[in-house]
Amino acid sequence: MPLQVRTTTLSTAVTASGIRCYTKTADGEVREARHEATDAELVAAIESGNLDVAKQDKDWLPGLLRFHCSPNSSLCALAWGQNEQAIFYQAEDYTLRLKRRGPQGWVDTDFEQKDVLPGTNLAEMHSANGNRLVVIYQSADGWVYYRCADNWKWDTAAIRICEAAPCTGIAATSWNDLASARLYFQDDKYVIREYLGSFSKEWRPVDGFELKYKTAVGDITAISWEDGDVNVRLYLQDDDDAIIEWINEGKGWKKGAFTAASLPEADITAYVRNASSSTARCINVMWTGQDQMLYQRVRPLAHNAWLEPTAIASLTGSDTSVGRWAGAHFSDNHPGIDERRITKVVTSVETALCGLQLEYDDGSSSAWHGGQTGDRKEFVVRAGEEITRVLVAADDESVQGVQFVTSKGVASPWFGTECAEPIVWEYRGHALAGFMGTSDAHINGLKPFWSTRIPTATDLTLDETARLVERIGADIDASQIRIDGLRKRSVAYEHEAQEALRSPADAAVGAVARFVAGVEYLHELNVLDSAARDAGKPALPGRAEDIATNVKRCQDEAAAVAALFKVLAGAAAKLVPEGEKIDQGTAKEKDSAEVRERALADVQKAAMSFKLEAVKKQKSLEAERANIEAKLRAAEQESEKHLKDLVQKQSRKDFWDKRTLGLNNWLDPFGMKHGIDKTSKSLASARTAAAIASANYFAAGEAVALVDAELKRIEQLAAAAQAHHSSLDAVVGAMGGLVAQTRALAQTAADLQVLMEKMHAEAEELDDQHTAETFARELLDIVKLAQGSKFLSAVMRDRAVEFETTVSRILGTQMDHAVVA
Repeated sequence: MPLQVRTTTLSTAVTASGIRCYTKTADGEVREARHEATDAELVAAIESGNLDVAKQDKDWLPGLLRFHCSPNSSLCALAWGQNEQAIFYQAEDYTLRLKRRGPQGWVDTDFEQKDVLPGTNLAEMHSANGNRLVVIYQSADGWVYYRCADNWKWDTAAIRICEAAPCTGIAATSWNDLASARLYFQDDKYVIREYLGSFSKEWRPVDGFELKYKTAVGDITAISWEDGDVNVRLYLQDDDDAIIEWINEGKGWKKGAFTAASLPEADITAYVRNASSSTARCINVMWTGQDQMLYQRVRPLAHNAWLEPTAIASLTGSDTSVGRWAGAHFSDNHPGIDERRITKVVTSVETALCGLQLEYDDGSSSAWHGGQTGDRKEFVVRAGEEITRVLVAADDESVQGVQFVTSKGVASPWFGTECAEPIVWEYRGHALAGFMGTSDAHINGLKPFWSTRIPTATDLTLDETARLVERIGADIDASQIRIDGLRKRSVAYEHEAQEALRSPADAAVGAVARFVAGVEYLHELNVLDSAARDAGKPALPGRAEDIATNVKRCQDEAAAVAALFKVLAGAAAKLVPEGEKIDQGTAKEKDSAEVRERALADVQKAAMSFKLEAVKKQKSLEAERANIEAKLRAAEQESEKHLKDLVQKQSRKDFWDKRTLGLNNWLDPFGMKHGIDKTSKSLASARTAAAIASANYFAAGEAVALVDAELKRIEQLAAAAQAHHSSLDAVVGAMGGLVAQTRALAQTAADLQVLMEKMHAEAEELDDQHTAETFARELLDIVKLAQGSKFLSAVMRDRAVEFETTVSRILGTQMDHAVVA
């Protein structure tokens, strides 16, 4: 199954206390957002006709939960009771795991499920009290499975239900406290099926239900409630990527009125609020629009109409897409795509990129994406190589240009407009599998997805090694520039956090101090008044008015403190997005650094292999040269011997020349000419062979020197990479959990705001004599909450003990200082 197909990941959980929404960045960081409108507040708003509150679009704040999972994981959140939650996700090794939130915060449970399809969609059902739970997923074998827990004790094995399309959408809903349930998925013919089941572990298909689609629809969401009849709703993307609704109100399925344009391959989530209230029940649907904004649309069922959709937050950065998602949708994600290797990229280019097509090693090809005008240009991927990096130039409207780089560092030309600072697409060294996007006459939006294969740089030539080394060096230099930018941003972020938060935090804590002083003074007035009554003395003149005035003052102080904590929560919440972007940028650089480390190891291994071969060849040539030089010496000795013989023969020749009157010159009876020729040829041949052997030996030495130089470059790169890692670690250290602290501060301040508003509201119903004691008891909760934030704890310093001491005096009890220390 290919990786990083999903454009955005989304899951929600709703309790009587509010909404929790979970999203995931492209590198696998899970983030939480929260909305604190309670069921009671929502019921009051809907019943009074205040539909602005019913939209639930204002006052979203960052939540505390943040963790890493597989970048390909979907998420499945659930909630029950007043504020208990859990979330299923896939870890980096694709094991399905579960986190749970209880009174002590979020913890990892011992649940794990192996052999799960990477990126599987997930669904869950649970009882009202959360004790019984069912999780549904797709296994690596393509079947849909479910696994049950009773009192949080999980069955030892999961049970198969049916076979389904790869990475099918999965939706489940239940009623009668898990006595009845429905499951929805897409089969291998792209038909959505319905199964009937329950917690008793019996599932069977529902006859007559089928929704036919041309392709995989991705995510499916189901909700249900009881209102005389059982009402079921399905939300999913159609073939044109619009989100649509199917309704069953007990009389069969029909198309609903809901529709919304959405980002392709994006998650959808829906839930019912106030399910037990016939007058204030409402449906909430959340999705990602084509502008990469997270949208919510609400339908109060009593009003019988959908409210206008509202944008909640930007999800830019949650995936790797570029351009705009308008036009005809396309996707290369078809069965078998993960096993295919791209062998050629075909493009059409005018000034900018118009269109492209991918060809694969099995002879198949993708559909043509975009326009076909302009010049046809190709990039052939050689055998033994795969595309592992794509450089992109894009604006808000369309893709302007692309460049492809292989696992051996071979880069294609730029197809279309070249960019000085392109967007770089790569995923942990994996091979490119294909694209998805939107197009008309050009490619409007584009997103890559990746094969599960990680090609290694094997069978490299020295030239290819040099090219890879050069590319890695350029990558390190470019990454260092980005890291320097991240470092500056992290320093600025820390400074801004101190500057932006110190003043409202001081103001809030100062207001708490005034509130505590007011409560203590009110308590002293009450003590004096009670003492006078106990002694039978008349109350001092104006004492009742004085107490009433100070009760009102404490009430006003509570409201003022709440307002200041609201300001502090808002200031902290505004800082969180920039900090998250810095953390996300750092995580991306870490991933890239790991890919470079593997590539460096590959080229170093190749270079060492080259050196071993070169040294081996050099030694062989050295032995050959020594042998030839020995032959040369023998030839020279033979030549010297012949010269001596010639001297002797010459004296004899001179004697015979006189006797034969020169006839000896013609007959050469002594073989002098033959001897000279033979010796000269032998010597010349030996000298030529020695020269060649010497040249080969020195050439081999130069080859060794070249490899040594390449190894030195690799060592220098490794040192640069180490320094680069130190820079990266410095950024991580500089951030030092700042974002988590800021997020925690935002939540703590918001919680304190809610607590102070509650104290103010409750004080309206208290008599003057009990206001001080009631406030005092709740002051300890204020201190505990504030101490949960490192930032507020630092601002409070010794005041926490002072506040606690005041509470002790008012209540006449000895508090445990360790609680707030």
